[in-house]
Amino acid sequence: MENAHNDTTSSGISPTEFTILVASLMSIVAISIDALLPALGIIGSDLNATTANQPQLLISMLFLGMALGQLICGSIV
Repeated sequence: MENAHNDTTSSGISPTEFTILVASLMSIVAISIDALLPALGIIGSDLNATTANQPQLLISMLFLGMALGQLICGSIV
């Protein structure tokens, strides 16, 4: 019995293309965090944050957005 969930040929994508796609999607997370962390002070001043903790909520929102994207779009595919 063949497992339909692991068969990437039925979707028209090769295993190499799938690996490259997943690796690039995972690297986007790392790049976004690396770009966000050094700019937290500037982002806080631009958003007129009253406390130092308010710009740090962006990190939580980033991970929340990624989690919601996995729940919504991950279940479609």
